[in-house]
Amino acid sequence: MPGVRLVGQPDIRHLPDLSALSLDELTQLHHQVSQHLEERKQARIKELRAELSALTGVSPPNKGNRVGNGAPLRTRAKPEVTHEGPNGETWTGQGAVPKWGKTYGAKTRADMEKYRIN
Repeated sequence: MPGVRLVGQPDIRHLPDLSALSLDELTQLHHQVSQHLEERKQARIKELRAELSALTGVSPPNKGNRVGNGAPLRTRAKPEVTHEGPNGETWTGQGAVPKWGKTYGAKTRADMEKYRIN
């Protein structure tokens, strides 16, 4: 329905015709819009934190990459390669016997010991 606007929806009739823009112009516009969106999101987060703080009297923590107790998240170390096949295939020794091991006749983990590198 022309001329009808839903409540809460912006009026976008004043926006430029995007089909007339070049790829470079669209890319630049996308970058600018992304920047503005991120700035507005951060400003809104700051407003909500202040509002929450005013209502509760407690400042909400800025957790980032932290768990509930404030400790940083731990990352698991990547397992070291312990077995190597004749064509450079690798296995960490964890999990089932790899396909390349079965190709070379290793049916069990014990059979894989001949490919151990350390």
